Amino acid sequence: MKRCMGVMLSLFAGMLLMGCAPLPVVNADHEQVQREDGKQLSLEDMEHAIRMAALMEDWKPEVVAPGHIVATRRDDDNAWTLSVDITYSATEYSVDYKDSHGLDYDPVKHVIAHHAHGMISDLQDRIRDAVKDIVPAGTGN
Repeated sequence: MKRCMGVMLSLFAGMLLMGCAPLPVVNADHEQVQREDGKQLSLEDMEHAIRMAALMEDWKPEVVAPGHIVATRRDDDNAWTLSVDITYSATEYSVDYKDSHGLDYDPVKHVIAHHAHGMISDLQDRIRDAVKDIVPAGTGN
């Protein structure tokens, strides 16, 4: 019985460690987007959707230039920060890792802390959903 419990505890500890292991940074490159109704989006519509998606996921979006936003997320104690470049047109967007602090980013292996990987993935999903639902500026549709 003790041996069985030892094996179970070892397996459980291994599963916990795997859940905290760094994961590869997965960028979203040239993701094609469109509204649910198929109507055309403008660059301003995309900017609005991306900014709203970022804010909903607790990122701070900063418009650098038309078609380029840098989004940054940090914890309340400033123990870590994470920044991504978001480039976009009226028909597609890309989300690329930019910089981080305190998230164990390894530039050689291109891996980052498990929870940072999830934050980037959640942002990508939120952008995709926000673009589908947006009503183009000035149409009232």
